[in-house]
Amino acid sequence: MVKILNNTAKNGIELYFDTIPQKTIINALKENNFKWHTAKKCWYTKATEQATTFVNNLQEEKINITTQDNANITAITNNYKKKEQEQTNIPQSIYKYTFKGITTPQNEYIKCTYYLDNLTYTLCLCLDTYSLLKTIPQGTTQKNNSDIYTDYFDTTNFYIEPQSKEFLSALQGYIKSLEHSEKINARYYEKHKNAYRTITQEEEKQRKEQALKLINKAKELATNYLTLDFEQANNIYNTIVNENIKAHKEQEEKEQKEQNIAHIKHLQEEKIALENGKYCYYDEILENANYIIAIQKNEHYIIDFTPNCLNKKHIEYNIQICNKNTFERTFKVVKTQEEKDNIIKEYIKD
Repeated sequence: MVKILNNTAKNGIELYFDTIPQKTIINALKENNFKWHTAKKCWYTKATEQATTFVNNLQEEKINITTQDNANITAITNNYKKKEQEQTNIPQSIYKYTFKGITTPQNEYIKCTYYLDNLTYTLCLCLDTYSLLKTIPQGTTQKNNSDIYTDYFDTTNFYIEPQSKEFLSALQGYIKSLEHSEKINARYYEKHKNAYRTITQEEEKQRKEQALKLINKAKELATNYLTLDFEQANNIYNTIVNENIKAHKEQEEKEQKEQNIAHIKHLQEEKIALENGKYCYYDEILENANYIIAIQKNEHYIIDFTPNCLNKKHIEYNIQICNKNTFERTFKVVKTQEEKDNIIKEYIKD
């Protein structure tokens, strides 16, 4: 059965179903601009001519809806209950998590922002508080570097690992925070159609896919700790994390090597510019088969109040040494001409 109410205060129509309607009915509701109200458990929309016509047709066909195959209704209802049960299978957590904050066992509400690490799958909650939490469940840590000098600068970070019973509940809070941000952005760009986008829609789509992939893996690892033997789950977790860290390190080394190769090329171009009398950031650039050395002379004026000592010069040499075989860079600072000459002799033969 479907119960129809006219909400005169908001000029709306509300539909209350005894059981979950068929998918075709739900699709029809959406096509006619009906939305689901989570609190009231009803479908609602504005009382337009289109909506009224749809409701009248629905009333005429309600016998067909309510006398449909009982087995089909039972299957749909059971499937819905099963999904609800899966949602509520999350272990009882000490804290309550929303999209923008947590509630402690002491009923204290603290605002926070979420961050999910893509290497260790650890959730970090950046809490809007300068004090440490009183209750620390197993599998969680907290960090606050505040002292008597920095009390007003360092807030508390609350870290939750997948092995913690808090993790799945906290992950739901993280997912809600992402959904909330997405809604806010969508509303903003809908209102300001010509607004400048920091990232393209394609990049935004890729970012969402990466976030979903990360969330699913984190959920899987947390579920392992609930369904598998702890040692077995921990071995799986450590293996994946170690592989992630290794791959990340290799990627960093690759990027650093590419940067160093580009830097050597840049120094060679600067050397040619310097030889041709053009502007160059460096005062001297030397090169041989193995190394390229770029030297910058920095002059500092020291004010000395003793007689005849005003504006005394102090000179430093900043030296970059690039190895053209390994593509590695080292930096040295020397304060005398002699130290500078010794470094040059070490790498560049006369």
